[in-house]
Amino acid sequence: MSLPIELISLIEIIKILFTKFVFFENSNIIINKNYLLDSNKKIIFKDNSSLKLTEKEINLILELNKNTGIGKDELLKKIWNYNKKSDIDSHAFETNLHRLRKKILKIFKDSNFILEKNSKYYLGS
Repeated sequence: MSLPIELISLIEIIKILFTKFVFFENSNIIINKNYLLDSNKKIIFKDNSSLKLTEKEINLILELNKNTGIGKDELLKKIWNYNKKSDIDSHAFETNLHRLRKKILKIFKDSNFILEKNSKYYLGS
């Protein structure tokens, strides 16, 4: 017994919609209990404010969100795929970090979003 073509099409549409739902559901990530990061739209929200982010900024936030403290060398490897320590690599990291902190401070008035202690970076609370 085979299913009519309309039923097969309906089943396929339901599978596609379910896949899209799961994808979009997984793209919304709670950061620091106060922020919502939509990784698909590349926007972070807090209260009634929002901020557009770059791919590197999203990756940096997500990596910091997974760790309770991570060093610069580790972040350079994971986000920028740098394996060797150099001044250029370090400058890229510092520049991106500075810009992200500045954007967060301007929009959300949060000077403790990304903190550093004992050469480890982490998200503030």
